[in-house]
Amino acid sequence: MASTADNPQARRSSAALAAAAFVLPFALYLLTLCPTLYFGDCGELLLAAFGLGVSHGPGYVLFEQLAHPFASLPMGEVAWRLNLFNALVGAACCWLLHMLLCSLGVRRGLALCAALGLAASFTLWEQATKFRVYPSQALLTLLVIVCLEWWRRRDHDPRLLVLAGFATGLGFATHMLVGATAGIWIVYLVRYIRRVRLLPLLAAIAAGLLGLSLYLYYPLRANADPIINWSEPRDWRSFLDVMTQHTYSGKIGTAALGDKAALLLTVLRKLWHEAGPVTPLLALGGLAVLWQRNRMLLLGLATSCLLLLGVRLNYIGAMEHEHAFVYLIPLTMAMLIAAAMAVDWLAALLQSRLRVGAVGALALGCLLFVPPLASNFQRNDLSKHRLAQSYSRALLNQQDRPFDLFLRGDNAIFGTWYLCGVEGLRRDVTPVVHTAYNERWVGERFYERIEPGVLDNVPQGLREDPSGFGWYLWLMQRELLAGRIVYAVFDRHRLPATAMLDAYPPRLDYLPSGTAFRVWRIDEPAPRPAGLEFFMRAGLCDPARPERLRDGHTNAVSRWIGVFELFAGYAALDAQMPADALVLFESAHRYNPGLRSMHQRDAQPQSEQGP
Repeated sequence: MASTADNPQARRSSAALAAAAFVLPFALYLLTLCPTLYFGDCGELLLAAFGLGVSHGPGYVLFEQLAHPFASLPMGEVAWRLNLFNALVGAACCWLLHMLLCSLGVRRGLALCAALGLAASFTLWEQATKFRVYPSQALLTLLVIVCLEWWRRRDHDPRLLVLAGFATGLGFATHMLVGATAGIWIVYLVRYIRRVRLLPLLAAIAAGLLGLSLYLYYPLRANADPIINWSEPRDWRSFLDVMTQHTYSGKIGTAALGDKAALLLTVLRKLWHEAGPVTPLLALGGLAVLWQRNRMLLLGLATSCLLLLGVRLNYIGAMEHEHAFVYLIPLTMAMLIAAAMAVDWLAALLQSRLRVGAVGALALGCLLFVPPLASNFQRNDLSKHRLAQSYSRALLNQQDRPFDLFLRGDNAIFGTWYLCGVEGLRRDVTPVVHTAYNERWVGERFYERIEPGVLDNVPQGLREDPSGFGWYLWLMQRELLAGRIVYAVFDRHRLPATAMLDAYPPRLDYLPSGTAFRVWRIDEPAPRPAGLEFFMRAGLCDPARPERLRDGHTNAVSRWIGVFELFAGYAALDAQMPADALVLFESAHRYNPGLRSMHQRDAQPQSEQGP
């Protein structure tokens, strides 16, 4: 391509296209931005960014600190302001991809099409419209790649090498998986080892350590008792536990080969559908173009992607298959780089053979973003999504009087944390969460009403329970015996104990059944317990709107709805209302088909046993 340095019109056109590579994705994300909190980790991260707290290990210190000023914007609620930060980060990813492709010689119009293709890819779009860390991980990963590639192409400018080191350190302070850029570091340094001077290399290492040193903020902040203080890294030992993800050590390298193979197939299937059906095919052809034009970049990208994929396949926990791709947005970026190279080659071929002009080349480039935009818009439009907020509000607004709310599962816990800690809703409600078994700050911060020393008085046998669930139920029983009003919500990992307990407050009986627990209300049953009513108030029980159950988190909530309907069906049987029970059972099966066998097993009225 001809240089634009001496052509003012070309410079203006280049600047306009670069601006469009940021403005258009940002407009798309702003149009579909979630107006409030979302399910999953969003509530926890919102709380950490708002209060400059410590989130779960290994923590996302740079992400939270950069987002914090947005919480003070004079518009919208706090969650929307922080979601806006993520939209800007997602748009910055698209702009940086555009700049990289332009430096690789791709036509600027086609580079813009590839940037829009990244913007319309399912996972980046989904993550950029709510408050999650993965767009920031993708941005820092791409920044490292850009710095190293420009270092290689610009006579090994030592300043770019130092900048790449600093970006790597900042990336580690954002998300540990930025460490997968070690692949491109190794490829480039090995190839150009004779041209790398010792002093710039040491400076790059020092810059990386400087970026990584942001993590030292955590022990300093933890000792100030922030609003969220996960694992309380007050000293070096607990700080290292956070950094090394000691809490999640059971997920690292322990999965069977079959689980890894299944996850790999899930990742490949999702990658094929991320950016539409055409982009993967173009990317396959683009590998050959990259091999001819820039094989060092190809080898660096391939090594980093394989390293990232290898780490992901060895970090498998519950529900990992449902959210397999959120860590792997860099794979989509690499695919779009290859696809853009292929489109650029095809455009040159068409222009030389068929005399197709720039308009024809841009029409070819539209294949990169029009299909994913069309297929992903409805799925990623969160502009009217208030289910998570309504659900969390309904959990806290069971009644006007103070009560204890026993919770398990991200969907139930983090939303109530956000509403209590940020929005100041229902400070008279005491959220008691499962993680309180080994997280003292949860007790200190979220259920101050429970008298001091309760955590120290847990029976030794329960304290040795690796899951802590026995202690969880012990504390619930203790509260009931103390005469307090207790509501309990369990998540689907403990089926069939996914149930609402309305206790006013005689006693709690539970029967252990393997890893599950059966919980039943003891007081007079009602045809439709209050546990179902809050789902109805949250707008989750509308059979005419099944499309609202749009992803893994919301589908988990739909399973809860099914269990509540089943719960209500048993109550109707107990109340001698078989017709109503049949309707409720059918509704339960519609929301959670897995409950059908349990209903068939327990279809007869039973006055003593709950679901």
